[in-house]
Amino acid sequence: MVIRLWLLGIIFALLNLTVMHHLAIKEIPLDLVVIFLVYGGLFYEGMGKWLGFGMGVILDLYSESMGYNTLVGTVIGYGVELVGKRMYKELPVLWLILLIVGTILHMGVIFSVNYGMKGYFWWRYIIPSGIYTGVVGVLGFYLVRRRYDFRV
Repeated sequence: MVIRLWLLGIIFALLNLTVMHHLAIKEIPLDLVVIFLVYGGLFYEGMGKWLGFGMGVILDLYSESMGYNTLVGTVIGYGVELVGKRMYKELPVLWLILLIVGTILHMGVIFSVNYGMKGYFWWRYIIPSGIYTGVVGVLGFYLVRRRYDFRV
């Protein structure tokens, strides 16, 4: 089961690096890695920080911001893992909040490192991307949880 999870994570990271810019809506990207990290951190106990670290390393191999994806991925994975231990995991509102916050954190750090703290990026890319990723992620979580007969 763990090997399948890592293979799925590698596929998500590679899709995020190669194909996801084609699914952008008016240049607002969908962050598949954050969707994967939130799902893995919530529903695979103890795996959040390790998935975040692994996905971050994969993204850092192909990016200019060496080390930041690993750091942010680990923080997101660990944070989601902690929230998942303390709250009821089957709440779509919780999924939405974690996805939006995770995306804003991930993209905020990466954009800030690469382009500086420009307010334009926050309102034009980062916050809309958080909402886009949140909505798509919640729908994906719902379908996956429903498909495998988990209570939703």
